[in-house]
Amino acid sequence: MLKTLRHKKILVTAGPTWIPVDAIRVLSNISSGLTGTLIARYAAAQGAGVTLLLGPGSLEKDRTLRGKRQKLKIIRFKYFSELDGLLKKELRRQKYDVIIHSAAVADYKPAKRIKKKIKSGKDDLSILLKPTAKLIDKIKRYARGSFLVMFKLETERSKNRLINTAYKNMMRSKADLVVANNLKDITKNRHKAYIIDSKRKAISVNTKEELADRLFGMISERL
Repeated sequence: MLKTLRHKKILVTAGPTWIPVDAIRVLSNISSGLTGTLIARYAAAQGAGVTLLLGPGSLEKDRTLRGKRQKLKIIRFKYFSELDGLLKKELRRQKYDVIIHSAAVADYKPAKRIKKKIKSGKDDLSILLKPTAKLIDKIKRYARGSFLVMFKLETERSKNRLINTAYKNMMRSKADLVVANNLKDITKNRHKAYIIDSKRKAISVNTKEELADRLFGMISERL
């Protein structure tokens, strides 16, 4: 057990965010929230008080999240706007020692939301998208003294390009660590990732369990 995590307050975000397109349709992504949920459970097992902000997905009815012995509080959300509001509320309500932002946040939203259902039967349909706000860039404004871990997922990038991109994003967001993934390296039994620190040192891991173990080992050294 990592004694340095006992009684620490940790906030974890996990899962996808929905973006409304019309009254019944949404934009989303393939994230399940499994990695963030495993990280939250790991921290709770070390004695930390953990709040998990969990989006919609395949973990909706995961009974392992309901363990009474672990100090794990779960707050559900579905939409981007809900996660945005929850982050602001939670980080202003109390001080967290560590924030791990692993949620797969939507990067784009429709420039104009249609309140009614778009009628089916159209030969083609164009929807203009515009960027969403970068939630990761807001976190340090709300919680300046917290230790921040961010995640960066890319596709078709070499190791060096992946690490460079993740590092640049980490510095921009004022995060303390970044976990970088290439989508092709994530399978059912494998989760290769690089944990990168402020000195651009990258540590490689190959499973979600190893990721949680090494990540909290590095966090503990820095708390």
